[in-house]
Amino acid sequence: MLRGSNSKDKHRHKCTALSQIYESGAPDSILFKLNPSPGRIFGINQTLPEIPRKTIMFELNNIELYNKALGINQSLEKVAKDLPRNTYFLANLLKKAAGAIPAEIAEANTQERSDERKNYFWAAWNAIQDCSGWIEIAARQGYIPEEKRNYFRVSLNDLSHMLQDLIRESKPTDVSLN
Repeated sequence: MLRGSNSKDKHRHKCTALSQIYESGAPDSILFKLNPSPGRIFGINQTLPEIPRKTIMFELNNIELYNKALGINQSLEKVAKDLPRNTYFLANLLKKAAGAIPAEIAEANTQERSDERKNYFWAAWNAIQDCSGWIEIAARQGYIPEEKRNYFRVSLNDLSHMLQDLIRESKPTDVSLN
């Protein structure tokens, strides 16, 4: 709780925290433990609605792409960790771009519409381009040996081609009539 605030502010802070937990999809049992009066949330008489859970499933052809992206992310994390201390900005940019690749691929696979999926694949492709640029800068400054640079060039290029194939295979429109 906040120090020096009145009880109204404390109540507002508690309600905000409970609403964030509720919106995050917490099970009813957790909410009842946080709010001891069952059926009452935020001082209003209401019962908890059913919270829909969306199942995340990867299509079989995207599992290889996702696992390859995770492997590259782990390798780039190690490279960023080994960069000199005075290049923290470069390490942070490299980690951010490397982490975006598998994150965007995972997000693409949760999308139902083909055009939305395609947008996330393009975002992953852009993150690959960012990684390539940061690797090149680190190599030219002498922070990464030539063989590592070449390894990442080939790996990122392969991943880029896999993504481009998925983008090309996507239907122009795939609108659900639900």
